[in-house]
Amino acid sequence: MHCSKFMLACVAFSLGAVSLASIALAISTDYWLMLSEEVTTESMLSISEITEMKEMNYSMPETYEIASKIGLWRFCIIYAEGKACTPLDYTSSLKKKDKNDKQETTTAIAEAQRAATPVFLTGFFLVICSTLFNIVGNIRGNVLTLLAAVFYINAGLCIAVGMVLYITFINDETSHAKKSEDLAFSYEYSWSTYLVALCFFASQTAAVVCISIFIKRFPSSEDKLRIIPGLERKFSVPTDQTNPTIIL
Repeated sequence: MHCSKFMLACVAFSLGAVSLASIALAISTDYWLMLSEEVTTESMLSISEITEMKEMNYSMPETYEIASKIGLWRFCIIYAEGKACTPLDYTSSLKKKDKNDKQETTTAIAEAQRAATPVFLTGFFLVICSTLFNIVGNIRGNVLTLLAAVFYINAGLCIAVGMVLYITFINDETSHAKKSEDLAFSYEYSWSTYLVALCFFASQTAAVVCISIFIKRFPSSEDKLRIIPGLERKFSVPTDQTNPTIIL
């Protein structure tokens, strides 16, 4: 099917807007992971609180089920009345040797996934640059359209690497989860993660469209040789050597 350059430009603008909006919304929201974990009552209360409740003959359940959600910037515990969110600390580095063996798996995941954030931010910056080059390049009809495609491809690579790192960190922490059969733990990826995947596919499709737009500006073979400076001279044939006469 033949598509005009105007239609391709509209498609490129739309895909660029989708990729930029999806990655921006994903980074700014707290719905990357939804978790549910059972923790013992003793791990939630201090020794003085436990002693006080025992003196009052207050019956306590042995475990509590905690529902939470995790983003790149906040860790939220969900209650029936609402939620309580705590910002993630990016100023300190938690080494494996400093980790507490009794640390809840949910907290360990929230701390481990911070390492993937710089990769996602790099991809976000590249998507912003790609969108600007896409708009300016299609309006002016210059080489910025091809540069937008290059930036879209690099942004997709950053996002793909970020997702691989993110999933690796999550699987690493869940593999070291408590082995107790009495304490249940479950998690699932939420819609912020799916928005990152949408950004990847939209950015790569936008790259293909931008390359198609750039190539359509050079319809003939001679025009295509002008894409790379100096390439036309290497493939040019002297006029005195064209249509040689063969004498038998």
